Amino acid sequence: MPYTADDLVLEVAQRLGVAPDGQGAEPESAEKIRRVLRAVVGDLDARGVYAFPDLDAIPDAPFLHLADVVAGRVYGNLGIGAEQGMELTAKEQAGEMKLRRLNALPYSRASARPLFF
Repeated sequence: MPYTADDLVLEVAQRLGVAPDGQGAEPESAEKIRRVLRAVVGDLDARGVYAFPDLDAIPDAPFLHLADVVAGRVYGNLGIGAEQGMELTAKEQAGEMKLRRLNALPYSRASARPLFF
């Protein structure tokens, strides 16, 4: 079942520590995450990393990686410290690499024919 933008906001808030487990994010924090969310998704699409055409139908495979990327981009807006910010930035970069891998063409398992000139 695909995830929604609300699911993503909650996941990002939990990764940032602004939403306790099992509870919703604080309204101010959720609004700050929502404001950045569309810009982050647009940037990922523009750079060819991964396209999310509908944020209310996020596929299962890239969901957690997208949460890492969004958390890495929004932590400064929520007053997260530099030490935790460095960890979030590293997870953001790893999440982006994983999104690139998911977006890559699948291995076809077919051998290439040699071409001689």
